Amino acid sequence: MTLTLTTPPAVEPVTLDEAKAQLRVTYTDEDALIGALITSARQRIEAELGVAMIATGFRETHDAWPLETRTAVPVTDPFAAFSAGPIRLRRGPLIGVSAIAVADGAAAFQAMNPLSYAAEPASRPGRIVPYDVAWPVPGVRQAGIRIDYTAGYGPGEGDVPAPLRQAILQLVADGFEHRSDPPLSTVEPWLAPFRRARL
Repeated sequence: MTLTLTTPPAVEPVTLDEAKAQLRVTYTDEDALIGALITSARQRIEAELGVAMIATGFRETHDAWPLETRTAVPVTDPFAAFSAGPIRLRRGPLIGVSAIAVADGAAAFQAMNPLSYAAEPASRPGRIVPYDVAWPVPGVRQAGIRIDYTAGYGPGEGDVPAPLRQAILQLVADGFEHRSDPPLSTVEPWLAPFRRARL
């Protein structure tokens, strides 16, 4: 499974002015560094938690549907449907799914009918549930399923939960002061409520 960024966030969850106020920096000489620290802090937290903070476009490519959705029913048509159940995406909260396409036997991607599945808005991780009993089987062994979707808390800084914004500010402050990447453990109290429960 691969995850590719297709549309980057339009803004950062924390503005340059907010970060400079946190750092008590009034000059402009360090603006590029502070901006880079904001982006780095966001990316680290997103990767750690499996979230997108600001609305971001992604493409996930899968070899097959999740194993727990497979059935033991034999299939004579290689593009016939034979698996069912929800798809869990790598990023959330899910805003929407723009397309799901499955490769046929000639490796040509065929778009699935959007009426055959439902995206669960705000789910984290993102979830897509089939309306039909099954998903179509990819006709190729590798990268035969493409899912294009948007995830994030919303389009603007104000949509991002305050603890995540505070965690970014703290990582920026630590990185600015020490000129190195601080460990995420320094912001764990802000991240803990957003971690996925593990069963």
